[in-house]
Amino acid sequence: VCAYLNTNDFSDNSIRLSNNPRIYMDFAVGTDDLVTVYLNPTQKASNWLNENSRLYVWQKHMMTHATQNLVSRGAAGKDSQIRGGSLIFVDDPKDEDIAYTWRLNRKIIHAFHDAVTEDGATFIFLSIPHHVELLDGQWKAFEESVSGTKYEGKINRDYPQHQLMSIVTDHKIMHLFLAIPFAEHMSRLSPADPRYYTAYQSGTGHLNETGNLLMTNLFYEYIDKEEMIQKLTERR
Repeated sequence: VCAYLNTNDFSDNSIRLSNNPRIYMDFAVGTDDLVTVYLNPTQKASNWLNENSRLYVWQKHMMTHATQNLVSRGAAGKDSQIRGGSLIFVDDPKDEDIAYTWRLNRKIIHAFHDAVTEDGATFIFLSIPHHVELLDGQWKAFEESVSGTKYEGKINRDYPQHQLMSIVTDHKIMHLFLAIPFAEHMSRLSPADPRYYTAYQSGTGHLNETGNLLMTNLFYEYIDKEEMIQKLTERR
């Protein structure tokens, strides 16, 4: 199962949008072939602090919020670049880095699928929605955060779903998208209900107990419908 979070899993696949010290895949120059790229971990001190200092992590969290507030007031200017998972919502065919990253994500997901199936296993793509796809208030706040930047007027709430669906259907990849069933779950409850949010921090963090249980049940229903449980049992 390839669990793909519709946020930083997009940008973190591209060396053009992320510079964290990790192993990347990229296109060989002038080709459509994937190659491995290793970034040197030049920020060893910050990496250590990330692992060992709660104060450092808290300071980064507060600085991120301060930056977002600055951007939302239009103080960042048109030349500002908002990096990270939010870039998955940029719907601008003229943005070369975004277009390149979508092309790279497509290639990586297809290659991942092919490697798994060639090994005789089953590959399922699981799309986990970003909180702004589910919460109208969060989407409005996100729209305000890009105001005054080069992305103003160029974000599309449905763009990740459209692009990812194209990637999996073009390659006939088995898939399960959770945005609609998650939204249906929330529509049946009041925000005051403790089961309303599917993620921590009022829906903006990682999946909480409700989200994980909902995802597990939906996934079980999917593989049961595809008769995969029976197939796995027969293999034994």
